[in-house]
Amino acid sequence: MQLDHNITIDEYIRLCEDMPSIERRKQENNAYLGIEDGFYADYLPAWFQVFGDSVEVVFFEHLENDHRRFLKELCERLSIDHTVFNYDEMDVENKSVNYRNELLQKIALFINDKGEIFWRAHPRFKQLLRRIYRNVNGKIFEGKYHEHDLDYLESLFKSYNQRLAIQLVQRGYTDFPNWLAQ
Repeated sequence: MQLDHNITIDEYIRLCEDMPSIERRKQENNAYLGIEDGFYADYLPAWFQVFGDSVEVVFFEHLENDHRRFLKELCERLSIDHTVFNYDEMDVENKSVNYRNELLQKIALFINDKGEIFWRAHPRFKQLLRRIYRNVNGKIFEGKYHEHDLDYLESLFKSYNQRLAIQLVQRGYTDFPNWLAQ
């Protein structure tokens, strides 16, 4: 399910909070789990309970800030040869972008889904077509939010993030992104 592209962040927050949990868990309402699924402190203990020290928590911000270092360190911890990566040719594969024409977007998604085997065999061709498509049909995302929305979300997540930080510190983690280090 896709959200209405005219929905404001305030409206989305209200919809997520107002929908009963049992309703949010239905497949057709998956788009309204955006807040609840961010309460990582509620989910992480079960993962550690089942998988113990096999669980490794990593942060997107570390990947985004220095993907070379992030991948090299991760590969070392997993005993994987990091030299298989061509760091200079790495590209964001699933970048979220708005689109100008909905029909063109649907056609592009259909072609992408049906050509998965071909695209895996020809990644550079896919990158070229993706770049062309984004130039033709891509549209800059214009975030429409107010400072009070961000303040509300920070207050909503504060206790969960504090619990998460404690859970991770207890397991030896220390290098946190800004949102968790506060």
